[in-house]
Amino acid sequence: MSGYLGEASKSVAPETPEQWQKIPQCRLKEGVLPKVLKAMQPYAEEEGTPKENAPVNNALRYLENRSENLDYPTALAKNLPIGSGLIESGHRHVLQCRLKKAGTAWVPENAHAISQLRVVRSNGNWNSLWN
Repeated sequence: MSGYLGEASKSVAPETPEQWQKIPQCRLKEGVLPKVLKAMQPYAEEEGTPKENAPVNNALRYLENRSENLDYPTALAKNLPIGSGLIESGHRHVLQCRLKKAGTAWVPENAHAISQLRVVRSNGNWNSLWN
């Protein structure tokens, strides 16, 4: 989400993009997605603008399509991570390090099975799998 807002900020507030980006981030943490969408609408690019030239439209689409996943107040109250960094790091260290070794090729079913085993081991549940 921050990546999309960061790209949009260059169009919305070219003089102070970092400052502008913090405003919708804070509002999303407060749970007011409709306010964020409404504030961004005036900066939306014309319909038909190619995606690579429409950072505000891309951000709006991202936020609208994931509105059910943006309940940041609840996640924060439960001390859950709200960024994707933790997931991306886990994906890289748990899955990719095994599945993307040089010279390896996987049948999809086998890749899925090894992925599941890697996740079980990473979560510390390896022994319970066998008991």
